[in-house]
Amino acid sequence: MDAIGCGNSSLGNDLSANGYTYVLNSDYSDVLIGKMNQEYPNLKWVVADINKLEEFFSFESFDVILEKATLDSFFVKEKDPWHYNSEILIKMNRILSQISRILVKGGKFISLSFTQPHFRKPIYAKPEFNWSFNYSTYGDYFHYFFYVMTKGESLDSACINASISISHFVEPLSEDEEDFIFSIQCP
Repeated sequence: MDAIGCGNSSLGNDLSANGYTYVLNSDYSDVLIGKMNQEYPNLKWVVADINKLEEFFSFESFDVILEKATLDSFFVKEKDPWHYNSEILIKMNRILSQISRILVKGGKFISLSFTQPHFRKPIYAKPEFNWSFNYSTYGDYFHYFFYVMTKGESLDSACINASISISHFVEPLSEDEEDFIFSIQCP
């Protein structure tokens, strides 16, 4: 298992404590990886840039690849989640293609995110990644989403149609319309 963009999370240690025998933690920061290696010397740590996974990992080398909000961080500067900047979409395609490349057939890419499925489905559910798309929702009041893509499984037709363009969902609000909540009249 590779935990990409592990940051300073204890997730790798938690997985190891729960019986996972091989957990590789990767992040682009050599300083962070050095500190985490000192804190959890029983785990494997490697400096690897998610934008250049092919430089660090061999073709079909992982059964499971896990990311926890790493991909969310790329969307922080986006102003409109209904119409992403083409640069971010190109970057996501490149990253997800590399994740698919290093994942074995039947392997799982797991993404934990606060981003709702109608925003992630068009990005994750693409035929070129050669994986299925499924998700579960967790939380009672503040939801997070557990996305699972299995390499070598087919996308259903609804996923394929959703991946065509994220801009098909809704037109963005103008700046004047964004404060519509203040216009609601309560009895």
